[in-house]
Amino acid sequence: MLQSECHPGANLLERTYAKWQPSMTHVAALASLDDRRFIANTWAIPGQQAIAANRRYRPYNQLQTSFASFACEPQEYRHRLALIRNLAARDPEHPPVYFLLIRPPVADSLAPEAALRAAGPDFELYAVSPP
Repeated sequence: MLQSECHPGANLLERTYAKWQPSMTHVAALASLDDRRFIANTWAIPGQQAIAANRRYRPYNQLQTSFASFACEPQEYRHRLALIRNLAARDPEHPPVYFLLIRPPVADSLAPEAALRAAGPDFELYAVSPP
């Protein structure tokens, strides 16, 4: 699972609180507790923790770290989706790839390139199929 996040503007008091509420950044990591999934945004500082991406998943980890810390524009989501799809196409035996967008939802904003699998007030989870 790869993810992208949109931080709300902080020009109003309620937006400032929304921006710094308990972050959903680490929510995806909860999906990896049983060790059956790879969450690309899970990382550790080498030398402090013995966590490293398996060679098979390293390209996904590198792609995740290449994303800017946040994005809020639909064209940026589509660009990231294209990068994910191209990477997934190079490894046809890899399990399905998911792209988690943390932001105010925009219904089916990545359809038809990705299928919306789940949504809530602050997120959308898309299944990504290779091109």
